[in-house]
Formats: sequence, C-alpha cells, structure tokens
Amino acid sequence: MILFGLITILEDTGYMARISFLTDKLMRKTGLNGKSVMPMISGFACAVPAIMSARSIENKKERLLTILVTPLMSCSARLPVYTILIGLVIPKEKYLGFLGLQGLVMMGLYLLGPIMAMLVATIAKWFINIKEKVSSFSNYPFTVRHAGEISALRCSTRRRYSCLMPVR
Repeated sequence: MILFGLITILEDTGYMARISFLTDKLMRKTGLNGKSVMPMISGFACAVPAIMSARSIENKKERLLTILVTPLMSCSARLPVYTILIGLVIPKEKYLGFLGLQGLVMMGLYLLGPIMAMLVATIAKWFINIKEKVSSFSNYPFTVRHAGEISALRCSTRRRYSCLMPVR
C-alpha cells in the first residue's frame, strides 16, 4: 500500500512525466525513449514488473530495447549474492582511510548495470530493424493535481491496491 501511495504522489505531482521529458534527449542517443527511464529505475527493485511497465512505450523498437536492457540493472535479489561473493573474494582494505575496497566494488557492480544498459542499447539499436515513427514529447501533457488532496490520493491508492488485494 505504501508503494502505491508513493507512486500516486509521483504521478499526481507530475514528477513521472517530467523525468521522462528531461531524460528524453539523453536516452534518444542510445536508441531509447525518455519513458524508458522509469522501467529502468524500477529494474533496480525487480526486473519483472519493470519489464511489464515498458508496455507504456508506444514505439516498438524503443519498447523492445527497454525490455532487453532492463534486466541489466542490479535488482535487490542480487544484493545477497554480491555480498557473499565480495566477502569471499575481495580483501578488507581501506583507501584514503575511510573507503573500503569491498564497498567500492559493490558500488562498481551497481554502476556497471546502467553503464552496460546504455552500451547494449546503443549497439542493439543498429541491429533491430523496426521502422516506426518516433514519438515526441513536444506535445506531452503535464497534468498536475495538487498533492495536498489527501482524499484523492487515498482513493487513487486504494483503487490501485485493490487490483492486487481485495480491499474491505
């Protein structure tokens, strides 16, 4: 219920539309769409719902590229595996007195996901030959409701949550 409430706040304040708009130019260079950012960020939590959220992308090529690169994000289920492997292989050393080598390797593994996703998308865009009109954000509506409307927030959250769990 908390997750749906937070997503509702992000949508109602217009944050989801704005983040897509702001990242569209950068993502176009890799063959993706600005709307690909949210599935990729969601991929850090779990890849399956993140891939399902890619269905909101209208262009087939951009949707396929998003689906291909989203599993490259390090989901939270990989964290215990990373922790065990780093604990076994990487020695406990400190750099500059406070930076642990094991922590730096963990951070490197998490940063490797988005970097490789952009690289793979850039390479894959040349091999996927789907000709379709590229969507544009020039006429994208930024509808914003006031986040202070608690009753509207509660109603929207309850409606979304009831799709998963029946609410009494």
